[in-house]
Amino acid sequence: MKSAKGVSLAKVKALWAKYNVEVFEGKLPEPVFRITRARGYWAKCYCPDTSPVPKVAICISGHKHNGVDDGTLGDSLIHEMIHQWQFENGIRHDDNHDETFLRWLPVIKEKLGITLQESWNE
Repeated sequence: MKSAKGVSLAKVKALWAKYNVEVFEGKLPEPVFRITRARGYWAKCYCPDTSPVPKVAICISGHKHNGVDDGTLGDSLIHEMIHQWQFENGIRHDDNHDETFLRWLPVIKEKLGITLQESWNE
């Protein structure tokens, strides 16, 4: 599988599948995954497709995640999976960290033991 700057696409897909089952009860459809060399973000979720049933993409910055622990990758991925859930449920995204996003934080803490940092608000 492809990787960029040491971040394996296989690892991202495996984490996504694990989190999908453990947090979202396996209900999220698999997105398009991209490992990029972006320097401006850790990860992002967007919907590049304009077809009647658009497919969500999750991009992980290989540059930003190079040399950091797997926990940071997991934090970034589960954050973007909440945005994927918003897309899949027709909730306008645009970096939406409203109550529909925030209500997932205690669920993720309980199910995965991950405390997402609110660094996106900085």
